[in-house]
Parts: sequence; structure tokens; C-alpha cells
Amino acid sequence: MSIGEMQVSQQLIVKFKPNTIACDAAGIAHLSAVTQVPLEHVRPMSGDACVIKQLADNAAGLPQGQEMLKQHPAIEWLEEDRMIKAL
Repeated sequence: MSIGEMQVSQQLIVKFKPNTIACDAAGIAHLSAVTQVPLEHVRPMSGDACVIKQLADNAAGLPQGQEMLKQHPAIEWLEEDRMIKAL
């Protein structure tokens, strides 16, 4: 299934280890290729974090893909990009 045919997506915030993967379209395309997790570059963030969109053909594929990404040696951490409510 190609990226254009994916059914679900989720934005993630990813922090890469220094001097590993660039937070740009080419860097995220390379990460997608080596992990076999469909990804798209969204934008860089402050603090050397990067917003990416993870794609999958169903909702069950999202957590599986995130586990694959967490195992990549260039990724320091990742989390879902979601709204935070003030208390």
C-alpha cells in the first residue's frame, strides 16, 4: 500500500540524537525507508525536536510503527503530538 492509500495517521514529536537524522523531508524519508514505517515530514520544533506524521492502513498499525521507531538508534524519544489542557 502506498503512502497515498493509507487510512489513518497520527502526528508525533520526535527528538533525534545529535548529528544523526535531519528534521527535513529527506531525513524523514530516509528514516521511513530504513524502519519500514510510513512517515511524512511536518515541521521542525525548537529544542531540536521534529513533528512527523505517521501513516498506517489501520489503527493497529500506529502503535506497532511507533515501537519500530523507538528501536532506531538515532531516536532519543518520541511522543504523540496532542493538545495539552491547562489545569
